[in-house]
Amino acid sequence: MRIFDFSAAYARKFLNATVVSMLLLTACFQYSLGQSPEYFKTGGRKVNIHAFNAEVNRMMEEVGIPGISLAVIENNKVAFYHTYGYKQSGQPEAVNDETLFEACSLSKNFMLFMVYQLVDQHKLDLDKPMYQYLEYDRLKHDPRYRLITPRMILGHCSGIENWKSDFNPDTLDIVSNPGEKFVYSGEGFHYLARVIETILKEPYQDIEKRMVLSRLGLERTFTSFKDTVPGNYSNGHDVLERKIPKWKNKSVFPAGGVNTTALDYAHLLIGMFNGKYLSRDRINDILHKTTSLDDYFPPNHYFGGGYEVIYTPKDTIIAHGGSNPGYKCQLFYSVVHKRGIIFMTNSDRGKLISQRLVDMSVRLDIKSEFAKQYYEQYPSNAITLLKKYKQAGGDAMIADAGRLKSEQKLGVNTLNELGHIFIGIDTAVARKLLTENTILYPDASRAFYLLGTLDMKQKDFNAAYQDFIKAKALHSEEFTLDFNLRKCEKELQKQAVYSGSSSGAASND
Repeated sequence: MRIFDFSAAYARKFLNATVVSMLLLTACFQYSLGQSPEYFKTGGRKVNIHAFNAEVNRMMEEVGIPGISLAVIENNKVAFYHTYGYKQSGQPEAVNDETLFEACSLSKNFMLFMVYQLVDQHKLDLDKPMYQYLEYDRLKHDPRYRLITPRMILGHCSGIENWKSDFNPDTLDIVSNPGEKFVYSGEGFHYLARVIETILKEPYQDIEKRMVLSRLGLERTFTSFKDTVPGNYSNGHDVLERKIPKWKNKSVFPAGGVNTTALDYAHLLIGMFNGKYLSRDRINDILHKTTSLDDYFPPNHYFGGGYEVIYTPKDTIIAHGGSNPGYKCQLFYSVVHKRGIIFMTNSDRGKLISQRLVDMSVRLDIKSEFAKQYYEQYPSNAITLLKKYKQAGGDAMIADAGRLKSEQKLGVNTLNELGHIFIGIDTAVARKLLTENTILYPDASRAFYLLGTLDMKQKDFNAAYQDFIKAKALHSEEFTLDFNLRKCEKELQKQAVYSGSSSGAASND
């Protein structure tokens, strides 16, 4: 039985040319677990729904998130499901319990559920080279592809680049030896999808519908916009709350093309770990320390068989994020306590409230998740400064940043975060912010790396090269640093050759 409780309206401001006040309608859908509709229970605590919703709405207004779909799991049951905000910023249509959000990279977990069923059925071997199931023309140019196994794909250590367009757009590259280190790869999941089709001799979309959607009763999950045109979907938004055209994939895109709700995804996650659908051996495969993440997180973070796994002294937590243009998703789930949270947003800023949402609800120990990230979690000065930009423009934001500097309240990544954002919005503002940060924190590498990225965007490859060299000297851990250095070197060589040939032509005249 569902208990519906429509909470009071909350004010929400949408910033366009002027500030327009609109009512923020929220609708609470709480599953009956012997709980009062005034609160939900998690970790032995009662969480007041009214106060929880009020805080979520306040964060949405501060950060600039138009809509959210959120579910809390307790003892492998949905304890709380709630939707917030609007499908599109500045428009009156509210998000409700059936509104779809892009699952982004959480789409991969639907395949995961299929894969482990096939392993339990002895139809797929996680350690058998995938070419023995299906030769893959896109990777045949590199003999190392014959070493790649399904386990490597699930643990993101196959070496296959994330997308073909990342480095050399003409070739799908293997950028590290298979099994050697973490390289996140959407392309790897698409290869594995082709293997699954080959094993079962039917289209991937039909397999997913039969083995996942129908089996778990996921009625608001769609794999494409080809045969069925799902209605009631949210629109994505950039960092300034500007609408991004909706991606309506006409074919199945296993690594990131699912549209769903937090409620449906919660049921997928429960099905993954409740022991009804997958054997204990498969759950152990998920938790297996397949790939070290020491370059990205503090110790005890690994990528297991489909999820990031965080090992703490008292818990084992799985995590996964998702990022599509205009959408951000995040989940955290305690395997020990059978407790977790999933939320989906229609904003490029959606992940910034992750820590606060966890603290307000399931209280899992996830602080190490954000230790090396340069986007600061809510609340932060970067969030406040960006809000000032949306309200009053770049000069007002710069002025406030100057005040914070004088008060010694600018953290090492505050201006980095803003600089990274403004590389795609206003390059003059981005350069001012990042240059200031190199002065404030001359021994930190990230501002130099981001300046190099900005210089590359403006095709000043000499300046970019110098910035990247400085970042490397300061022990930058940016994954694309060496690639960017090589690209700058090639571009500078081209310019030298062109300059030399032009000089020769001039002298011959």
